[in-house]
Amino acid sequence: MKPAPAFLCYASNIIADKRYRLMSPSERFVWVSIYLECWPNHSLPANPVELAKYLGHSVEDVKAGLTARVLTFFKEVKGELISPELEEYRETLRLRNLKKSEGGKKGVERKRDKVSGGLGNAEGTPTGSLIQSKPNQSKPKHPLEKEVIPVDDSWVNDYGKASKGA
Repeated sequence: MKPAPAFLCYASNIIADKRYRLMSPSERFVWVSIYLECWPNHSLPANPVELAKYLGHSVEDVKAGLTARVLTFFKEVKGELISPELEEYRETLRLRNLKKSEGGKKGVERKRDKVSGGLGNAEGTPTGSLIQSKPNQSKPKHPLEKEVIPVDDSWVNDYGKASKGA
């Protein structure tokens, strides 16, 4: 399966979070940089010097923004910062895709069971008509098809001659 290209981010929930509201602009800068990087890359270096190189920002800016308040949003695992929130969301998507896949496989199995129940073969190819016809029954007409009745249109020529149009 391909990794999900995006994640849901409810701005109102982030803005309402007391930890975020109390952040300085430099803390918010570092927080959002780490948060966004955690989605495609899963983790980032916890060491501020390495993190600064990774994010492409100065060590001073990263150190100024990498406070305890910012770190409450992340978890350090083996020298790497991860976002538990994003990892939980990623797992939710994985399980959802797994259920869809299993449902699709069950659907194929149900279709195969129906087909092998007398209406076709195991490959899903129909083996006969579902419409039973009687031996002396003619093909039914389309509901919009009408029987053609010959019309006497000899008056058309007479009209044309009388009006000097012919």
